[in-house]
Amino acid sequence: MGSAIPRGELAEIVREARRRTGVPGVAAGLLIGGEVELAADGVLALGREQPVTPSTPFRIASVTKWFTASLAALSLDLDAPLAAGPTPRALLSHTAGWRCESPEPLPEPARGLWSYSNAGYRAVGEACAAACGLPFAEAMRACVLDPLGLAATSFEEPALHALGHVQAGESGQRPVDADAYPVERLPSGGLWSTVGDLLRFAAHQLGGPGPLSEAQREMLREPQARALGARYALGCWTRELE
Repeated sequence: MGSAIPRGELAEIVREARRRTGVPGVAAGLLIGGEVELAADGVLALGREQPVTPSTPFRIASVTKWFTASLAALSLDLDAPLAAGPTPRALLSHTAGWRCESPEPLPEPARGLWSYSNAGYRAVGEACAAACGLPFAEAMRACVLDPLGLAATSFEEPALHALGHVQAGESGQRPVDADAYPVERLPSGGLWSTVGDLLRFAAHQLGGPGPLSEAQREMLREPQARALGARYALGCWTRELE
């Protein structure tokens, strides 16, 4: 994977970007030719002194969807309709015609088009759990996280982690505690992870060793729909870079 960032300069780029944007804390990483570079700057939350480090957990929210799609590729036939009706492929690509937070159908003209649906990931997560004979979080641990050695990635809130922030007044920010995700929302956005674990997961998706076959990885990366100036595959976005 190429990069416009020269080796050894990530830390300074991260520091400058954080100062310029006012983000309280950031961790970033590069994966180039199998080599990893990590950097971090800032604090876990405004008003606190604990610094962000490359090992700081962040809630990765909808990046969880790529993990859920990977579990589905390992445990389901993505083209076999679920009891709920649509196929896992349609649900994972947001083309099943469901509303965002419920399986209620969209108007007929919208079906088959891209329309973001957390509810679709809930249905796929339930199917994965049934296929694996385990609760969803345990199935994810057994089939994806442990085989890749992602010990810092979990659905359980870490004891010490970066907090999100919201606007306070015209120019300020304030930290907000992370609400616990209900069990049914775990497949669509419940994971916590570190930048190092995310790069290990990405390295596997790009051909490194792990539970997915090359055919399964290619299937996950295959674009399914155009959306928001890019293409959506299964749990992840794809974009052509010059």
